[in-house]
Amino acid sequence: MSAELQDGPETDPRGASAAEQPRDETGNFIKMSATNESTDSTSTESQNNDDNNQSRQVATRVLGNEVNAVEDTLKMGEDQRAPVNAILPSGGMAGRVLIMGTLTEAELNTSAKGNDYYEAQVFAPDETVYVYAGQYQQDAFEALENLSAPAFVAIVGKISTYETDEGETRANIRPESITQVDADTRDNWVVEAANATFDRVEAYQNGEEDAPITPVYGSDHSAEPFAQAAIDALEGL
Repeated sequence: MSAELQDGPETDPRGASAAEQPRDETGNFIKMSATNESTDSTSTESQNNDDNNQSRQVATRVLGNEVNAVEDTLKMGEDQRAPVNAILPSGGMAGRVLIMGTLTEAELNTSAKGNDYYEAQVFAPDETVYVYAGQYQQDAFEALENLSAPAFVAIVGKISTYETDEGETRANIRPESITQVDADTRDNWVVEAANATFDRVEAYQNGEEDAPITPVYGSDHSAEPFAQAAIDALEGL
């Protein structure tokens, strides 16, 4: 598979609804297979760049629209260093995520305290995700210094949420590492992320997920839009 560098989402509607996505005899989504192992090798390298702690959580593959839809996080314990997991609206939680997409912009800013930080925009199908790297994300900061947009990148990091003055919840990624990748690697990540989304949606719909989805997203929450977004991402390859 190959891909063009994308500046943003496609404007024309795509494909079948999630209800029409091929399913097996048990009713589960039929998954696609990645064409090579470059995604796994790249993600492994990205996750181990700055840390040799074997207890670290494996990064969850999450598409851009789901990153942006995250509304809350949950601290997993009372200890000050306890991990903080994002509550994913497709079902499940993620301490760390792996996204891949097109770096479209990286702007150097200075905070009110005088610290430099980068605000980057990455189109990770099918939405633009905001990535912030400052003094506590030094390796990612240096990577953005040396990258020229547009470029395909792999980002391992944590989803962070905040509330705007208007009371809206916004999500972004605080990166641990940023690595430039090629088009085939990005395409294989799309397949992996879509399949991971299908798995989470199925687990949620089958009542197999114990993440606090209802308290965050409401009793009438549906994970189906995230399955549809995964279908759209696959059809865009």
